[in-house]
Amino acid sequence: MNERFRVLDFDALPRARHAFAALFILLLAGLPSGVFPASLKFVPMSILLDSEPMRGALTIINSGEEKVIVQLQLMKWVQDGQGSDVYEPTKDLVFYPQIVSIAAGKEGTVRVGYDQPGPPPGERSYRLFVQELPVRKPGEKVVRIALRVGIPVFIAPKEPRPMLSYENTRIADGRLQVMFKNSGNAHSMIQKISVTGLDEAGREVFAKEVSGWYVLPGVSRAFPVEVAPGECRAAKILKIQGTAGDVIVKGQFIVDAASCSQLMESGKQGKLDVEKLLSPAKP
Repeated sequence: MNERFRVLDFDALPRARHAFAALFILLLAGLPSGVFPASLKFVPMSILLDSEPMRGALTIINSGEEKVIVQLQLMKWVQDGQGSDVYEPTKDLVFYPQIVSIAAGKEGTVRVGYDQPGPPPGERSYRLFVQELPVRKPGEKVVRIALRVGIPVFIAPKEPRPMLSYENTRIADGRLQVMFKNSGNAHSMIQKISVTGLDEAGREVFAKEVSGWYVLPGVSRAFPVEVAPGECRAAKILKIQGTAGDVIVKGQFIVDAASCSQLMESGKQGKLDVEKLLSPAKP
C-alpha cells in the first residue's frame, strides 16, 4: 500500500487565518489533481447547552462524492495563562454515536447531552473533535487529506455574563500581540481585531484587521497582528478595536520606535504558520 495521509487540522486555523489563502496555494501546488479534503459541513459550528434538558445535536453533512467515516472525541477545553487552548479527556458529557459513516450526499447526526442537575455556577467549555478516518482504496497511490475539526460545546451558567476588555499591546515573536481579557463567567467570541496606526498629525499610516477567537471566562488572550517595521516606525499611536458581536472594545498603544525593529517583515510569519498546519505524512 503506497497511499499516504496528511491531517489538516482546522482547529488551528482560527489562530492562523491570515495564512489560509497561502495554505490552499500550497495544497493546490503539492497534491495530485482531484485530491482534496472531503466536502464536510457542520451545523451548528458551536453548541450551547443553556436550558433543561441539556441536550444538543451536531449535523455532519457530506456534500462530496464519496462515503466519509468520522470518529468523535470529547475534550475538556481551558485556556492557560497565555490564553493558549489546552485540552484533556473528559466524560462530563454524553455523546453518541462515536463513529459515523456518511454516504455521499447524505448527513449524520451526533447527539450531545449533559446529565448533571442544574446549570454550573460558571460556564464549562469543551471541544467535540471530529476526525475523518481515511477510506483506503486498493492500489491507490495518492496523498489524501484527512480533516480534523473541533466543535465548541458550552454549558451555560444560570446568568451568563461575558465581560470583555482591552488589556495591553506588546511586541513578541516578531508581531504585535494585542491582549484582551474576559472577566465574566461566560465565553466571549471576538470576530475581528483592527489595528490602525496614526502619525503625529493623526493621519492614518496603516490599517490591519485579523480574525479573533474565543476568550474563555477569567482568561487574558493575545492576538498576533503582523505589522512591518517601517509601518511601526511611521506610527506614534495605535488605535485598537475588538468586535465581539454587538460589543466593541477599544484601546490605544503608544509606539516605542526603538522596539519596532523586533517586528518580522510582512509575509515571513505567515509562511511559518502554514508549515505548522500540516502534520508529517504517515507511511
